[in-house]
Order: sequence, then structure tokens, then C-alpha cells
Amino acid sequence: MGMTQTDKFRSEITRIVARAESEHYNARKTCELIAAQFENSFRALGELPSSLADYWTTQALKDSPEAPNDAYIDKLCAIFSLLADGELSPEDDACFSSSDWKEIANLINYEADKLPLDTLSTLMALLVEKKAL
Repeated sequence: MGMTQTDKFRSEITRIVARAESEHYNARKTCELIAAQFENSFRALGELPSSLADYWTTQALKDSPEAPNDAYIDKLCAIFSLLADGELSPEDDACFSSSDWKEIANLINYEADKLPLDTLSTLMALLVEKKAL
């Protein structure tokens, strides 16, 4: 089985983190580079990727000011899966707290009128399933 889109994204994050470590970037710059990679993957979804990346960056820097830790990399990859596939594996699902789900729901609701209808329907169904709405 080949690499999924999420596997490719995780591989790209790993490269960004390795480059950041070798070039002694600070955590904010590392997170900004990762967030930009995330946003570029979903240009067709308007501002939602940027809003989700901002949320991720804020949380990652608050909890891990030196660099994004593995838990936050897993969380961003789970958000990537959510947008790319409209579904989550049990491992991805475990990355989110109830407050994460509420914030994701708020961000999706805010951008709802700018999202493609099929994407919005898929995301809303998942949010209802997660009791985030």
C-alpha cells in the first residue's frame, strides 16, 4: 500500500522539524513553516486551513515552547486527515480533546459559507458524531 496524503504530510513535517533543528530555528518559526505547509495543502477551502493552523500553532507553542512535540504533530496530522479524508482513524480521533472538537466546530461554522458543500456536509456529520455541535 502506498503513502496516503497524511503520510506524505507527516513526512514533510519531519523534514521541516529536522531542518529547523539543524538551522536552530525557534519554535515559532518552526510552527509557522509547518502551518504554511498545512495551509498550502488545502487552498480550495478558503480561510479554514489558516484558522485551524493558527489554532494548532497557538496550542503547540503554549504547551511546548521549544518546538512542536510529537503529540502536536500527531494532532496536526489528524486535522489534515479530517480535511483530506473527512474521517479519522481511532488513533487520529484520540488526538482531540472535547475542547479541541468545540474549537474545530467553531472554526468550521465560521467558515461554513465559504466551504464546498460536500466538504461542509462531511465535516458537519463528523462534528455531530463527536457531539461538538
